Amino acid sequence: MMEGIIYSLMRNYKRQNTTYINYKEMATKLFYRHINRGWDRSTMKQWILSADEKIQLETLQKNQPTTTAQPTEEPLTNKERIFLHFEYHKNDIPKSRVRAIYENKCQTLLSDRLGIQQLTIAYSRPKNIKDTITKAKLHQAPGFEASKYYLGELPPA
Repeated sequence: MMEGIIYSLMRNYKRQNTTYINYKEMATKLFYRHINRGWDRSTMKQWILSADEKIQLETLQKNQPTTTAQPTEEPLTNKERIFLHFEYHKNDIPKSRVRAIYENKCQTLLSDRLGIQQLTIAYSRPKNIKDTITKAKLHQAPGFEASKYYLGELPPA
C-alpha cells in the first residue's frame, strides 16, 4: 500500500512542477520526510526510484505521437438525426425493441428520402408530486420586470 502512496505523491509532484529540478527537490523532501518518520532508507529509495521510473515512462509514452491515425468523421447535422422522446414508464416497450422496429420498418425510407442517418431515443421522467407542489418560478413585481432593466428602460416613477 505504501508503494502506491509513494507513486501517487510522486505523480502529483510531477504534474504540479513544470521543471525537473523542482520535481526532483520534492521527491528528495518526500524521501527525507519518510526516513525521519522511521521508514527504512533502502526501501524508501527503491519505492521512490521505481515510482520515478514509471512516471518517466508514462511521460515518454504520452509525448510520443500515435502511429495509427484515426480518420476523423464529420459530426452529423440536426437534419441527419431524428429524436424520439418518450416519458419513461417501467412497463413500456424497451428501447431495444423500439430501435429494432425503426431499423426494420423505417430506417431505409427515412434514410433515402430525408437523409436521416441516426436515431436517438430519449426518455424523461414523469412528473411527480414534488413537481406539482413546488414551482420554481421567479416572481416579478408588476412594473419591475427584469427584461426592462436589461433593455435599459426604467420603470415608471
